[in-house]
Amino acid sequence: MTDELVRVRRTLWAAADELRANSTLSPAEYRGLVLGLIFLAYAEHRFEQVRPALEAKATARRPVTADDYRARSVLFVPDVARLSGLVSLPEGENLGRAIDDAMKAVEAANPELRDVLPRGYQRLEKSTLSELLRLFAPLPRQLSGDAFGLIYEDFLSNFAASEGRLGGEFFTPYSIVRLIVEIIEPFHGKVFDPACGSGGMFVQCAKFVDRHNKSATRELSVYGVEQKEGTVPLAKMNLALHGDIRDLPSDVAWQEVSFQGPRGLTQGLQWTEFLDASARVESVRTRKLNAISRTHHNASSTLAGADLDDFTTTQKRAAEAALAAIGATPSQIVAFLTYLCERWNEWTGRGRQEVAAEYKRQIALAARMVMHAQNRDFPALAIEVGRVTGHFENTLDVIFLDWKKEAREKTELSLKHAIISKAPSADVNLTLTEVDVSNVLDWSERIDLWKIHLSIETILARQFSNSRVDHAALAKEVESMSTTFEHVVNVLLGEAGVLPVRTLMKKIQRFWNAVPEIHLILMNEHGLVSTGTKTRAAQVASIEALPAAGPNINVARTILKAVLYRNDGQHNAMTSWSEAELHEANRVFLTAIMFCRKNLLTNPPT
Repeated sequence: MTDELVRVRRTLWAAADELRANSTLSPAEYRGLVLGLIFLAYAEHRFEQVRPALEAKATARRPVTADDYRARSVLFVPDVARLSGLVSLPEGENLGRAIDDAMKAVEAANPELRDVLPRGYQRLEKSTLSELLRLFAPLPRQLSGDAFGLIYEDFLSNFAASEGRLGGEFFTPYSIVRLIVEIIEPFHGKVFDPACGSGGMFVQCAKFVDRHNKSATRELSVYGVEQKEGTVPLAKMNLALHGDIRDLPSDVAWQEVSFQGPRGLTQGLQWTEFLDASARVESVRTRKLNAISRTHHNASSTLAGADLDDFTTTQKRAAEAALAAIGATPSQIVAFLTYLCERWNEWTGRGRQEVAAEYKRQIALAARMVMHAQNRDFPALAIEVGRVTGHFENTLDVIFLDWKKEAREKTELSLKHAIISKAPSADVNLTLTEVDVSNVLDWSERIDLWKIHLSIETILARQFSNSRVDHAALAKEVESMSTTFEHVVNVLLGEAGVLPVRTLMKKIQRFWNAVPEIHLILMNEHGLVSTGTKTRAAQVASIEALPAAGPNINVARTILKAVLYRNDGQHNAMTSWSEAELHEANRVFLTAIMFCRKNLLTNPPT
């Protein structure tokens, strides 16, 4: 850190704090307004960095839009919201109203910031507001992006100190947070903070990953719970100042969700050890499956024989050890599963599917752990748990319609083994993870498509089998999967409320219109999905040769290849394809389906 930056950081706080002393606002009221101005300065700094390059490429027919900035991970800052303009307003202007309007304009141009930026600048005395603007207006041209994050941290820390005990509601000293981070070593995976405050734990975890020369965007997913609604905007601004603006949590991730419900929290706390145990077993299971997948690479292989025995033995040992460590008795295990089932039923009845889905995931982890530890199959476990939610069937059979047919378990393993471990890279919003497998299977079950689990498993079994297969049958199944791909796109468009269009390519273009980077490629390169003038192999080579336009180039390539394979198979049939080509087409169809499903959740079409 340069001496100049240290001086600027100290000067900014000293000046802002002195201005607060002349204000009638409390530290808590003043805090949000000042942090909002720092954020606005950062947004203008990033905007001005990329504006010359974008405007140089603009034409009269294709002017620069907010989407162009968003594609560069930059907020669009309207003219009325730039500090350089606000500080130059005439003396008679209502400065407080102008800044409120500036915040509204930024939110309107950037939907991911809805209800995040502060309001109420008219409460500040005009003289104080003028001095604050003069203090922060030069920053966009003086500082780098990292410096804004440091300044934001300084102000959070100093505001917390000035608010005394109440400051602890939104801020934990960075020395403590850094110590916790060094202990847990969050190299990869999910970070959950049950009292996330202003997001300091997430920021320090990201810095830990960066210090180890990896991308926090790719390695980490963050989840937080915050009791104080007014603190959530502080966290969102903090995350944006330290990373990619497109990585801001979605409304769903941050909406107010109570996990208490009738008896929910009180009973839930007593099952903490059991929840931890099933999570540890799942972690062991995931690591083992990934290890097996990596050894196979792209070779034709199956999770069978010695691999399957090793996989099963590893899970059994982990499950036995986890339950033994907490001294779990058979009656406690059934009571734990009963508690989870009751909570699932409760939240399903309330129509809160996002909460019910999490309980369903926990039931799946717990049931798998118990089955491995006690050498029991699913039907026997379902009978023992019984009809605890009042359904006419055993509750586990109601929750997992297809598990008793083993389709769910086999399909989940196959998708993780064949798709997730080899999925193309993408940004944090579209990167495929093991959670997405459960999401796709749950979704297909909800819309009465759960039978495709059997189809997927059949095809993947052929793909990863060392024995000879019926080539004609395999071709027919992959053709069926290509039809399923188009059907899934139709269903997703319907869920997004988008009117149907005629051809598959137009449907795909419409479906990805909220991701400018991908949408632009799909619009400009639509000729690559036709085999009328070029061979399929030549078109695939052209798709692979597309230049990178951002972190999601491989998503665009996957989507283009899926449409190409579907078109070629429909017009020329797949019976002439080699077995390797059929396997690859099937992998592309499944990967494209998962990308499309994830896009509906993170970037729904308009």
